[in-house]
Amino acid sequence: KMAAVLPGPEPWNRVRIPRAGNRSAVTVQNPGAALDLCIAGVIKECHLVTLSLKSQTLDAETDVLCAVLYSNHNRMGHHKPHLALKQVEQCLKRLKSMNLEGSIQDLFELFSSK
Repeated sequence: KMAAVLPGPEPWNRVRIPRAGNRSAVTVQNPGAALDLCIAGVIKECHLVTLSLKSQTLDAETDVLCAVLYSNHNRMGHHKPHLALKQVEQCLKRLKSMNLEGSIQDLFELFSSK
């Protein structure tokens, strides 16, 4: 699927990216110790990113942000800081809808099987 342009007053709502998706294959000539170190680094970072995405702290902070935005919508609806926080909320929603955990898990399994 391609990104779709959506109507909306906020610039962060104009483009909807359905999910993260990029596939490529690279053939490495003469693999050596440097490649093993690189793969180990990728596996480590995949694990750290997965932990961050599954973090209860991230979920709690997202819930607090949504509650603050909801409770102050009428009074602060057009103030720049409120709009910036709405943009952060939208980015967090997109992050959750992109299913990055699944993509990272696929990458982790690809590298760990080598």
